[in-house]
This record gives sequence, structure tokens and C-alpha cells, in this order.
Amino acid sequence: MTLKLICIDLDETLLRTDKTYDVDRFKTVLKKLEDKGIMVTIVTGNAYQKVEHYFDQEELETLYFCCDNGNAIMKKGQRLHSFSLGPDTVKGVVRYLNDYPEYSPLASINDISYIGANRKDAYEAIQKYNPRLEVAESLDYIPLEDGVNKIAIYSSNEPLEKNKRLAKTITDKFEGVASVTSGDGWVDVYHKDGGKGAAVSYLQDKYGITFDETMAFGDSLNDASMMLKVKYSVSMSNADPDLVALTHYQIGSNKDQSVISLLEKLVEQKDLSFMEEYRIK
Repeated sequence: MTLKLICIDLDETLLRTDKTYDVDRFKTVLKKLEDKGIMVTIVTGNAYQKVEHYFDQEELETLYFCCDNGNAIMKKGQRLHSFSLGPDTVKGVVRYLNDYPEYSPLASINDISYIGANRKDAYEAIQKYNPRLEVAESLDYIPLEDGVNKIAIYSSNEPLEKNKRLAKTITDKFEGVASVTSGDGWVDVYHKDGGKGAAVSYLQDKYGITFDETMAFGDSLNDASMMLKVKYSVSMSNADPDLVALTHYQIGSNKDQSVISLLEKLVEQKDLSFMEEYRIK
């Protein structure tokens, strides 16, 4: 079976923990994949304005980007498709979080993310992931009618298990939403029909690509829906065990640049039978 689409998470998957990656190696293998007619998309919780700084202009022309956890699908700086939450849902989630000062929510609308003035102390930490970040008197007063791609909830020191409980509570409490833990202490909330899996389905449908022709790499539970849309679901050795349980293959860590290593091997092979050495037993 020929591979036609590769979906790669960014933080703790392609990127090392210090947010670097082997730029030259990735650029070289990306060109080889392109020559083979294989599409590559970066599927990430980050905003496009953050993600674009990791790649040069040639790569920005080649890659697809499914940002805001797949809820904003971009190509060549243009938005192809988006999923969004309605104003009442956004207000409900934000008001619910007012009782939890350890969590700082922000709302992503098109190219701008907004944080409430009452959580301004988290501004610096949040801006690392959202370069176009604005402080609003309240999230009730931002242009919600434009649709919110996602609510991202930042926590600096909360344990993963507590964040998982918060995500489940929000999913259960608010109709029409999905909520998952993301990398680096984040919890993301988005429309139930959105997420990374929906973004992968959008690209598959748009370009006539099948489940069997798709591969994905990830490390966190925000990658779970994406893994269900692909035959070659690959988790990192540093992945959340709950994600590993959903994948069929596992490679080394982000620290060791294992995604790039596997892609380099892939372009040298005649078929995908070599993937059996990475199959989770």
C-alpha cells in the first residue's frame, strides 16, 4: 500500500523539549517525501502564528498546517477550513473556570488569542505559544460572534492526572464540546466535531486519501482522535501511556529525533513492511 499523507504533532514529537529539531535533516526528508507525492501536515495545538516560525518559506509553501488542535487548517498562510465554538459555550466554560485560579483560559479567534485581565499574570508563559496574544477586560467582551477555534487552558504546575480530570469534567458538563490534555500542561476545549482527527479526515476527503494511506505521529491525548483516522498510528517512547494504548506502532523519543529517523528510513524503502519492527506487541 502506498503512503499518501503523513501527520506530525509538534511539541514533544517532532520538537525536542527545548523546541528545537534537526532542521536540515527534516528539510531534506521533506523534499524526498514531496518527490514521492506524499503530503505532510503539521497537526498541532499551537497557533499558526507560532508554528510558522519553525519553518522556512519553502517549507511553508509545501506543508499543510492543522493548528489550534486541528481546528484551523492552513496552507500557504491561507485558511482552508475551521471548526469553532459558539459564544454561549465559550462563556459557559470560561465562567466555570473562574472558580479555578490555577487554570488560565484563553480563546483563539482567527489569528488572535485573548486572555482575560484577571489572568494577566500568566501572560508571559502563554505568549510563548501564542505570539499574537491580547489582554481583554473579560473574555465576555471579545468578538465571540466570529467563532472560537478553541479554548486553551494553561496550568503551570498542575499534574497530568488532574488536567485529565478537568478535561473529562468539561466534556461531560458542556454539550457539544470535546476536551483533551495537550503538551506542556495544557487542556484544550473545542467543538465536538473538530479536533485533530477531524482535520485529518478533512484532508483525506479533500484529496481522496484513505485510512490505509495515512500515517500519524504523536505523544499526547490531543493526538488520540488523529490516531483513530490512520492505519499507521505511531506514538513516541515519551508519549502518554493512554495514547500509546491507542496506537499500533511506537518509536523512540523526541529527544532522539525519532520521527525524522523513521521518515528517512521510509523514503529509502520500497514498501511499508519495515514498520513491523515498530509494532507494539
